Amino acid sequence: MAVGQLFLWSAGQREWVDCPPDEITWLDRGRLSGNKDLTLHRSPRCAGLRYVHRRWEIFSRDPTYPVYLAAQGNNAFTNIDSAAQAAVISSMAMA
Repeated sequence: MAVGQLFLWSAGQREWVDCPPDEITWLDRGRLSGNKDLTLHRSPRCAGLRYVHRRWEIFSRDPTYPVYLAAQGNNAFTNIDSAAQAAVISSMAMA
């Protein structure tokens, strides 16, 4: 069975990064900012991407920091509420 490939743009590495389906790809400080943004977490406290049950999912092991995934489009999110609202709308549109 074919596995869906996932690539993401790593601002920290300034290149496209392959997300292997048999590993967790951590969205950590190094990958997202090249260790410049100290407000971002390191693995395993940060969010991650993994391939489970024939689909990719984003997850976090830290319940104090919710994780949202939403298309940015032409507008930047100004706060967590606008990102969460866009994520809810995106997930409903995908269902």
